[in-house]
Amino acid sequence: MCQSTVFVCAILAALFAVAASNNCKTLQIQANGALTNGTYTIQNSDGQSYKIYCQFYDGYGYTFLSTSTNVNVDMSSLYDDTSHVIIRHKRSSGVQYTSTMAQLGTFSSNPVSVQYSGHSGYQGPNNTAMAPYIFVGFIPQSLNRKDDLQGWKVNGEDLTFNNCDGNPNSYIAFFFNPSGQNYTDYVGGHNKLMYQWYDGASAVAQSEYLLDEFFANYHEVHQGGCGGYSRGSNVPTGGAVGMKFTLECAVPAEVAGAQMTYQGTYIGHTSTYSCVSGYQHTDGDLSRTCSGSGAWSGSTPVCGNINECASNPCQNGGQCTDYLNSYTCACASGYQGTVCETNINECQPNPCQNGAQCTDQIYDYTCACVAGYAGKNCEINIDECASNPCQNGGKCTDGINDLNCACVAGYEGKHCEITLCSWPFGLANTEVVGWA
Repeated sequence: MCQSTVFVCAILAALFAVAASNNCKTLQIQANGALTNGTYTIQNSDGQSYKIYCQFYDGYGYTFLSTSTNVNVDMSSLYDDTSHVIIRHKRSSGVQYTSTMAQLGTFSSNPVSVQYSGHSGYQGPNNTAMAPYIFVGFIPQSLNRKDDLQGWKVNGEDLTFNNCDGNPNSYIAFFFNPSGQNYTDYVGGHNKLMYQWYDGASAVAQSEYLLDEFFANYHEVHQGGCGGYSRGSNVPTGGAVGMKFTLECAVPAEVAGAQMTYQGTYIGHTSTYSCVSGYQHTDGDLSRTCSGSGAWSGSTPVCGNINECASNPCQNGGQCTDYLNSYTCACASGYQGTVCETNINECQPNPCQNGAQCTDQIYDYTCACVAGYAGKNCEINIDECASNPCQNGGKCTDGINDLNCACVAGYEGKHCEITLCSWPFGLANTEVVGWA
C-alpha cells in the first residue's frame, strides 16, 4: 500500500508517468476517466504523430490503429492484455461485425503478439509489399512441431488441425497497402479454420462502429502447412485489429491538510483520506474507489483549516488571530493571559508613595493619599505655606501636613494672628507691681 508521505511511492509514480507511452490507457488516465469512444492523435517515441481509435468499456478497452499510419509504431505500447485480440470487419452492407481470437488452451500461456510491419518470432506473411500492415501471431516458430495439434480459438471455440509438415505459419495479417500493390499469385482457399472470425462474427452496435479509416481492405490468413492459407480475395472485406488494454486510475490527488493512503490504481482499489490535526473535512469524499471508467468515484475531498477563533476564545476585548491548530490573543490594555482572562494588577508593585493606599482598576489605579500629600502617586508634599497662612509678617515654614509661622515681635499664635498687649513706660508686664 502506498502512502502519500512515502518518498518511494512518489518516485515510482513519476517514473511511470515518464516511461508510459502515449496510448488510450494513459489518455484516459490523464482525463480522469472522462474520455469517450473516438479517434485520438498520439505520438511515437520519435515524436511522430499517428491516429488511434479508443473504444472504452467497463474496466478495459480496445485500441485500433488507423490505416493512414506511416510512422514506426511500437504496438506493445498500445495494449497490455495479450490473451486475445478482436477482429472487426465491415461487409458490403455497411454492417460491422466482431470476433474474438485467442490461443488454444494448450498455448494459453503464450501471448498473442501484435506487431506493426514485422513478425519477430513468427513466420511472416507473403504480401509484405502491401506494407504497412498489422501482424497478429499466435503460435511462435519456436513452439511449432510437426504433427502437433495446433490452431486458435475463435469466439470461444477451439479450431484445430494437425500440423502435418511442421510448417510454422500461425497468423492473420491486415495490409494498409497505400501504394496499391496486388496480391501475390498464391490464392489459397476458404475454410472454417481460416474464416470463422468472419463467418461466426457478431454484429456490432452502431454506437460502437469504427470509422472507415481503421479498416484495412487487404488481409492474409495462414495456419501451418495443413491448416490452410487464404489471401483476402477469397473473402473481400475490410478488417481491423482491436488490441485490449486494462483501465486504471491516476495516482490519487494530494490534498492540502490531509494524509492519503491508497491500495493502488487498479479498478476496485480504494484511496482514503484523513484530515490532519488542525484541519476538518469540509467537502468531497474521504473514501474513493477506482471505477471501471478509470475515474476515482466521488470528488476530491477538502480539508479546511479549523478556525480556532470561531468560538471567540479571547476575553475582555482581546483580538484573536487564527493559526494552524492554534491561536493567539492580542489583549486589550490592562489584561494578560492566554485568553486575556487576567486583569493586570497595576498596584503590583505599589506605585503609591508616602504611605498612600493603592486601588487597582482596569489599566489604571488610584492612590488614596495620606494627609499632606497629593499627585497621582501621592508623590507631592502639599505646601501648606502656599496660601500664605502666616499673618502680620510671620515667616512660614512648610511641614508634613503642617506649617510653622515664625511671628515678628508683638504677635503670636499658630498663624501669628494674636497681638500681644503694649505696656506703658516700656515695662514688661512682669515688672509691674501692684497694678490694679
